[in-house]
Amino acid sequence: MDEPLRVLGADDEEWAVGVIVFTMLHLLGSSLAGLLGAGLAMTVLRSAKRGQPPGVVVHRFWILGMRMRPWPPAPTLQGSRYSPW
Repeated sequence: MDEPLRVLGADDEEWAVGVIVFTMLHLLGSSLAGLLGAGLAMTVLRSAKRGQPPGVVVHRFWILGMRMRPWPPAPTLQGSRYSPW
């Protein structure tokens, strides 16, 4: 599969952000605030990802050094380029 699985036009990264924002706003405020915040967050993320390859958010977190179990550790920045050595 070349494309990520999409549900209602949004991929897994957008749904994860939407669920997290909805849960936080629902617990702190109301259900309506959660729905509006999640919709806004998903729309902003989708527009920020426009023109990028699939999985760009996960790749950026990996480059920042967040450990993701099936992936090897991210390379460290040496000079002006990333190097695993």
